[in-house]
Amino acid sequence: MHAEPKFPFTLSLFNASQPLVCQQTLRFIPNKRLVVKGEWQKKRVVAKLFFTLKAEKALQREINGLRALQTAGLLTPKILYTGTDQTHKIKILIIEHIDSNYPIDQIWQPQHANSELKKRLLQAIVTDLASQHQAGLRQLDMHPNNFIIHDKGIYHIDGDAITCTANNTPLPKKASYYNLASLFSLLYPQQDHLCESLIKLYTAKRDWQYSPAIFNYVRKLQFRFRRLRIKRYLKKSCRNGSKFIKHQNSTQLRICRRKYYTPAMQKLLHNPDQVIATAEIIKAGNSSTVAKIKIDNKFMVIKRYNIKNFRHRLKRLLRTSRALKSWRNAHCLIHYGLATPKPIALLEKRFGPLRSKAYFICSYVDAHNADDYFQQTTADNKDKQRQAQAIKQYINDLAKLKIYHGDMKATNWLIGTDHVYLTDLDSMKRIHNKRRLRRALKKDRQRFLRNWHDDENLLALFADLNDVI
Repeated sequence: MHAEPKFPFTLSLFNASQPLVCQQTLRFIPNKRLVVKGEWQKKRVVAKLFFTLKAEKALQREINGLRALQTAGLLTPKILYTGTDQTHKIKILIIEHIDSNYPIDQIWQPQHANSELKKRLLQAIVTDLASQHQAGLRQLDMHPNNFIIHDKGIYHIDGDAITCTANNTPLPKKASYYNLASLFSLLYPQQDHLCESLIKLYTAKRDWQYSPAIFNYVRKLQFRFRRLRIKRYLKKSCRNGSKFIKHQNSTQLRICRRKYYTPAMQKLLHNPDQVIATAEIIKAGNSSTVAKIKIDNKFMVIKRYNIKNFRHRLKRLLRTSRALKSWRNAHCLIHYGLATPKPIALLEKRFGPLRSKAYFICSYVDAHNADDYFQQTTADNKDKQRQAQAIKQYINDLAKLKIYHGDMKATNWLIGTDHVYLTDLDSMKRIHNKRRLRRALKKDRQRFLRNWHDDENLLALFADLNDVI
């Protein structure tokens, strides 16, 4: 299956009297797997459909994993059907649908207000992981959405990545710490302060002695897995999958979020200059043009990276386009729980491997930029102090992640109601060399403070920026 099907649709099942009604996509991997919500025998269900030549093995791994979890006394949805469709081309697993009492994807976010609920959730997951390891089970694909939080406990809904030790002996220490670090790599950097107490909890559940050396070992692994995870995530953002659609030929590269890839969006991507010509221009510069547009009743921002002259064209021909850099960097920040306008689509005009104009489309954030907010709005001092602290914390998080922005103008910061947003990401990069990183972060800091050099009161709000870099 190359493209995601239109919903709803039905599948006739082999040796089953009633068809499966598929209603909504949960996950789609082209030519491999489709996971859907649906209805079967008057029950709400989740169905996993496998398409590849190795579909039989994938189905069996899923079944074996779920049964291994059940044997270990862990909660999993009931298996309702295993088999094929009537054509025997699609392997199918149907499990019961479990309602979540807590939206785990929301609680997991660093901005979630209830920190105590988040802490209890992580403690429950770590306790559950210790039980898995004690039963000789290991999860090879950690993901928050593989867990469902229910009043009865934590349900495991993905059996595909479950492996077992020989004779189900408890998982040894090295493998256990690797798997625990893999779980911690899912945490946003803002949540890393919880790791020490969670490692202590885990070792207590396994009846092992805790030591600072164990903490340092797990944290080192966590950082390594986090780097690998962001690399995989950025690759996924640039290929066909459940979230993104990609078209590439000799004249263009086009990537868009699937949910936004409507006829109106396709029309925009076909001729973006025509839309920009009639749109509200936010910025008209030599290097870029920024416009506010409306697509499918949603406001968005389109940024065209201009070619200034012949020399500039030659310079950009073989380089990664600034639109693609912005796309990747926006996904990088979001992956780390840092706010930036949501990246929606990008377009590169090409002639074979040679690049020309490029376009980046993101969500529109209705907010003041930092220059307007701090100098022109009527916000009271407490609000300004709160927002200044949020910016400083953001800059601190960037420093911890070894990220250099490259253009800390006040107009590149948007002050929203709940978040501060960082924009203009085409110069952003990660720097691993310590000396170069210190120099780059100092440059970012100095550029940011220059925004307020003529206002002593505003400069005082950011006077302690040295303390967070």
